[in-house]
Amino acid sequence: MTPALPHRIFRSRCLGLTALLITLAIGLGARAAISEGPKPINEYEAQKRRNVELFEANQSYQEQLRVGQERYRQMQTNRAKIIASMAAEFQARQQVVVLQPAAAPPAKPKEPIKGLKPILAAVLLGIGFFGFGYYLYIHREREPAAPSPKRPE
Repeated sequence: MTPALPHRIFRSRCLGLTALLITLAIGLGARAAISEGPKPINEYEAQKRRNVELFEANQSYQEQLRVGQERYRQMQTNRAKIIASMAAEFQARQQVVVLQPAAAPPAKPKEPIKGLKPILAAVLLGIGFFGFGYYLYIHREREPAAPSPKRPE
């Protein structure tokens, strides 16, 4: 098996050049972290820009307010139209429909219980009592039986 040949960049001739390139590459990235300090600004221009932004924001707000008020007025006029039409319809119906008091439904005379109903109720009640008694009999706590004496062997 032959040993792996090193890459040509790492040969002794290029080693110094390689070290120089690596050092420069690392240095370029580190330069970005150095602070250059605050940038000088023209105070007059900054104030002028803030005033323009404030004026534009105020204009936008006024436009939104105007549109909102216009929509509110339209909603109120639509509501008033609906109420007026409902009132007119109510007046028309009131003149057409004659209101009469509702007659009470005829009352059925109460009949005494006849036939098998009382007997059936009594039989069902008896079956219920019998079932409850059986349930209590099955689920009662039973006393453990006395241990039987052991016989000597």
